[in-house]
Amino acid sequence: MLLRGTPLYEQRDKLQLIESDEGVCDEIDRVQQYGIQHVISSPTFSYDDWRQMAQVAGDLEIQNQSYLTNRDKNYVRHQQIINFIHVIETNLKVISSDIRKYWFS
Repeated sequence: MLLRGTPLYEQRDKLQLIESDEGVCDEIDRVQQYGIQHVISSPTFSYDDWRQMAQVAGDLEIQNQSYLTNRDKNYVRHQQIINFIHVIETNLKVISSDIRKYWFS
């Protein structure tokens, strides 16, 4: 996406940047959602290269989502373990106190 008023936008023709807002790639649904033009080719990458980059980005998004889901599950499990340990510590303090009272009174 080239932002109007920026030097890059002003030099887009000189740099041979090709933009499109049509449904250029089904793999990137966020591109078509709002009809925002994106650079889809330049002298350094072709439209096919752009599609491959889109596929890689989509794959990374899936991997990231999987990582975040697992991280959140692990966090919840970790919190449950910490809470359990706190309960055990509290109970041990009570038991220890009771033992002291019994043995030293």
